[in-house]
Amino acid sequence: MQTVAAKDISTHFMEILFQVQKGEQVAISIGDDNNPVALLIPYQIASNSKRNLGVLEGKMDVQFSDDLDMSIDAFIGEKE
Repeated sequence: MQTVAAKDISTHFMEILFQVQKGEQVAISIGDDNNPVALLIPYQIASNSKRNLGVLEGKMDVQFSDDLDMSIDAFIGEKE
């Protein structure tokens, strides 16, 4: 995976987009130590991927009102 500094994005933007279009992933970094802060991925991958809903497990509690008129699948965005 290629990493590109944010300051260089505008200079190489079309080249980067063509790489992503071919299926490559490109990390975008900032700062002197080039820490990646974003990831460009092909649209097909992003639109077909499922979201990881367990990232807050054990870190918070959620309670729903008894009169909530929505299924859990609808709430998390799954097709019914």
